[in-house]
Amino acid sequence: MDTPTAETAARLAKALGPKFQVRGLLGRGGFAEVYEVFDVALDRKLAVKVLRPDIAWTTGTLARFQQEARAIARLQHGNILPIFFVGDAEQLSYYGMPFVDGTSLADYLKQRGKLPVPEALRIVKAVLDALQHAHDAGLVHRDIKPENVMIEKSGRVLLVDFGIAKAMQGDAGLTQTGFVVGTPHYMAPEQALGQPGLDGRTDLYAVGAVLYQLLIGAPPFEGDSSQEIVGKHIADAPPMEKLREAGVPEHVTGMVAKCLAKKREDRWSTAEQAAHALGAAPPAATEALTTPLPRVAAQPPKPKASRRGLWAAAGILVPVLAVAGWWFTRSPELVVTNRLAIAINVVAGDTVRVAPGETLAIPLRRGESGRLTWHTLPGGPAGTIAVAGARGRMERTATARNDSAAWFAPHITNETGIALSLVINAGLRGETPCDCTIPPGAVRQLVGYFPLFANSSVQARTRDGRRATFPDLGPEVDPVTGVVNLRFTGRDLR
Repeated sequence: MDTPTAETAARLAKALGPKFQVRGLLGRGGFAEVYEVFDVALDRKLAVKVLRPDIAWTTGTLARFQQEARAIARLQHGNILPIFFVGDAEQLSYYGMPFVDGTSLADYLKQRGKLPVPEALRIVKAVLDALQHAHDAGLVHRDIKPENVMIEKSGRVLLVDFGIAKAMQGDAGLTQTGFVVGTPHYMAPEQALGQPGLDGRTDLYAVGAVLYQLLIGAPPFEGDSSQEIVGKHIADAPPMEKLREAGVPEHVTGMVAKCLAKKREDRWSTAEQAAHALGAAPPAATEALTTPLPRVAAQPPKPKASRRGLWAAAGILVPVLAVAGWWFTRSPELVVTNRLAIAINVVAGDTVRVAPGETLAIPLRRGESGRLTWHTLPGGPAGTIAVAGARGRMERTATARNDSAAWFAPHITNETGIALSLVINAGLRGETPCDCTIPPGAVRQLVGYFPLFANSSVQARTRDGRRATFPDLGPEVDPVTGVVNLRFTGRDLR
């Protein structure tokens, strides 16, 4: 963590008051600085973004920033990082948001280079879902890039800095410092040209550029300067052949190409349409991968069959037998599917991360036997997968239950209007404070995995001592995912 600018940190501490402690500088960008702040009253870490005081913001820009931040604070979506409060004091404009325990997509890409198609699609679909929600509310992001996508340790994808870029712009699309808001590698042509009236289709162009990078390992256009990169976005056709050479499915390549259309009217009209296109694989493309060939039943010969008919039948039977022979002689593989609500780490020589709902194909030697392990966070779900006499495609799943243990994952909706802390299995031998705070308005917030028993419980507590408990949750928990959805209302608190 960097050392914060002493003057700005001191002013922020004074603006926030004694219930907050400014602990350090998390990062600094072109517009703002982000500080780690501890909320003493609610016992939680926050991230507070402050407009850089060394830029001469106009009164109109500051007013737009406040207005835009308040509009974002009204968004309620599981893939949009919420805003808890907005402030303007001590000559600082700022807003507070949750502290994300995870990494940015940019840093994740630095570690991975490029991503498997299923993982890339999972991330982008979450971003598109968030964009659809915000576009419906009239908000356009204008700065979609890997740095503005966060991935929690649980695997949840969060879109951050939503709509703040708009507050930095005047009607001509220029900032007070004289440059266009956005990042050159992901900037739509109309945005690069400073055209007014940007809409959701501008965001979809950036999504296409991000998905291209996730699949290839580099954005569609690169250059020695920002001007060169922007010029390519305006004039050059995107190099779609690289996606095909990388084996990206054609329907995904088509979705990216439509997002990267130079004219807005040639792109998808909505984020929902773009997301649907990612899931619209031609049936034959998926059936060939997942559906075994049916057995061919022997048919009794027809009487008086002509020689011509026999040769025709042979012409059909030979390729069928060839394909069937390939099916039974191909190299065996183990396919592990993660059914949990968080990512797992599969240890198969190397450790490979498998996101929720995704699969991992592990090649095996014919006849191979042995076992591999998978795990989540320390103390969370873990398991062993046995392989005996490897042959063909063997499918296994990682679930919340195995022969020796079971876990459950409470998803909490907080409709009480106040912050809640949680205790898992309150009053039982395995009582565990979840070390988390559920803010008011949270919807299906995942708080982790915990040991499951027939009489497991989740108890919510408030700072004034009131409590509400969901007891005997064992039968209510999904046996595969371990998920149980719990909704706390003000009427529940006693």
